[in-house]
Amino acid sequence: MAAVEVITSSSEAAHDALPELYDRLDLLWAHYLQLVHDYTIAQASIQKHLATGFFSLTQANFQSSGRRYGRDFYDDRAAATVRVKVYDTGSANIVKMSGEAKDSGKARQRSEKGEESTQLPSPSPTPEPEEKPAPEDDIDNDDDTSDEASENPATITDPLRWFGILTPASLRSAQESFTSAVLDEATLSKALNAARGMRDLEGDIRKLRKAIKKAEKGAAAA
Repeated sequence: MAAVEVITSSSEAAHDALPELYDRLDLLWAHYLQLVHDYTIAQASIQKHLATGFFSLTQANFQSSGRRYGRDFYDDRAAATVRVKVYDTGSANIVKMSGEAKDSGKARQRSEKGEESTQLPSPSPTPEPEEKPAPEDDIDNDDDTSDEASENPATITDPLRWFGILTPASLRSAQESFTSAVLDEATLSKALNAARGMRDLEGDIRKLRKAIKKAEKGAAAA
């Protein structure tokens, strides 16, 4: 008799918990759909910038004569001027944008200076005996090189410089469009937060649906 009462009470508890579980599931689905909406809007904005950039890049390739612009045609020393750092802090992603583009005039001077320093002198027809420098000269040269290294830290050159000085306007427009897709912090962070939120909610929904099935089986056994 006692066992029958325990089974009956547990079945009634499962039956009473079903409405609350259904309400929680509805709230989770509503939140999930809102995140899908936010993600879709953010993706549409990013895709608009990227589509404009690729269209401008196509125009630049069409207007150029005898050369193409793309990632396969620039120097391997080219580096990104804009980076996105995503920090995971609990249940949300904090997106911090760090623009590292340098001034084009300064970059041009440094690149020209680097090109001049990398040029090797032509060998003389008759080799001359080498003179051993004085120790003081070695110390002075080392000091000069260390000073130059400290005064001229590593900088990031504008990637358009790898295609020459006179780049077409459509190529610069493509760069601006691609950069805008990354620098739009509100849109990019919304897309990342929505994607992270959807992944978290998918796990919560699966757990809650298992709990509902278990409660439904308990209520059916009553």
